[in-house]
Amino acid sequence: MSGAWQNNLTLKAEYAFSASTKLRFTFLKSYSEYFYNNPQTYMTTAAGAPYWGTNGSQYSFLGSFGENDQYIYNLALETELSSAKVKMNVGFLDQVSSWHSTPSSSTAAPVATTNGGPGKLSSTPASAFNADIQVTLPVSTWNLLTVGGAFRRAELNGTDYVLASWLDQNTKGQIVGAAKGTDQTYAIFMQDEISILDNLTAYAGFRQDWWETSDGYSLASNSSNVVLPGYPQSFATRSADSFSPKGALVYKPLEKTTIKLAGGKSFRAPTNFELYRTTRIGSSTYYNSPDLKPETNLSWDASVSQGLWQGANIKVTYFENYISDMIYTTASGTSRYRRNAGKGESKGVEMEAEQRFGKLARLFVNYTYTDAKIVENSAVPASVGKRMTDVPEHMFNLGGDLEYGPFGASFVGRYVGKRYGSDINDDTVRGVPGAYDPYFVGDVKLSYKINKWASVSFAVNNLWDEQYYSNTLAPGRSCYGDLTFKF
Repeated sequence: MSGAWQNNLTLKAEYAFSASTKLRFTFLKSYSEYFYNNPQTYMTTAAGAPYWGTNGSQYSFLGSFGENDQYIYNLALETELSSAKVKMNVGFLDQVSSWHSTPSSSTAAPVATTNGGPGKLSSTPASAFNADIQVTLPVSTWNLLTVGGAFRRAELNGTDYVLASWLDQNTKGQIVGAAKGTDQTYAIFMQDEISILDNLTAYAGFRQDWWETSDGYSLASNSSNVVLPGYPQSFATRSADSFSPKGALVYKPLEKTTIKLAGGKSFRAPTNFELYRTTRIGSSTYYNSPDLKPETNLSWDASVSQGLWQGANIKVTYFENYISDMIYTTASGTSRYRRNAGKGESKGVEMEAEQRFGKLARLFVNYTYTDAKIVENSAVPASVGKRMTDVPEHMFNLGGDLEYGPFGASFVGRYVGKRYGSDINDDTVRGVPGAYDPYFVGDVKLSYKINKWASVSFAVNNLWDEQYYSNTLAPGRSCYGDLTFKF
């Protein structure tokens, strides 16, 4: 059995210099820990001693534990200069601690047990800085133009240590793994909103990205803390750029009817973690992939939204995505490799319905069908025609919200269908480590507004304690308390 807990602290402050100029500051601290309880065996040897298998070792049944500690700072400014609206944003993520401890698999003495023994500590602190500016100005009564730019820089600096005792992170010794890397992205963007008719609006724009990764370095070892062949590795600076146009038409033929047609191109660069970090999570080892290329996606969708009687609305959307150099994870036993597939396609339908009862209550349901397949992949030809990993064919959500005076309540039921962890879709077993089971879970939340500046809430996720695997055993029933103050 596993367990986890998390606490979050959020502080928000806003100062209005005038009706049009506001400065906001947000601070978030998040700290979490997770662990696996000690294994138990109900089998004994002829002499009455606990039986742990043919090699007599508890190692195969041991789990891991770790923590994450991060701080997020964000400063945002909104103002007006003449007829132009200006938004500026600066943010910093400081992940000061992110580590997990695992036992070593060596069968030679000393062997890891529930009382200690050799292990590995994997620590991966990271940081990221981002800034953007956006200016919106009316070119005319029927034309609204938005222009802006963005910058992001992220750094990774991970280290793996041998532990004399896998239960005590203070017993670390030699370094048997490391990962370093820096990436940065510059971007400019523009969007033009044009009112063609009173009920017809067109949107046209683009985004240009310039991405670079540098200072790449990787050192990796196996679960027995033996450095893998070919390591350490250093990697040259690489860069890529992408021009991403987009456009949309929004038509309202009737007061309660909206028809939308949209399309465009998007760009996603691989992260430092994907490029340079080899790490072990549970029984699986995720290997670094320094040659990953950015993936691009050409997409379009068409939707119809229709209001019915009072408070009721339905919406249907059809979508298609054509992905090049898709970044995905392929599995081979307990090994996980990130790869660029040649091409992938996903097509599907989203349907949603909502009924509001004034401000008192809301009921909703939505369903998504996705046919996502790899259509070209020279690296793994057997994956062609198979479903994309970790993409379910069926998903739906249903639930409702209720507010009555200071009291509030909500319920959300979530269904996720069968997914695959293997790119050739041969992992069809269920209910065991490494499987990706379908599941339906329910989350409930109760809240109470004490006064205008204070509220309290209590939430339960996975209400009926559904047991399922998403590679590892998913968290069971968990409870959260929240106390909020607004000044």
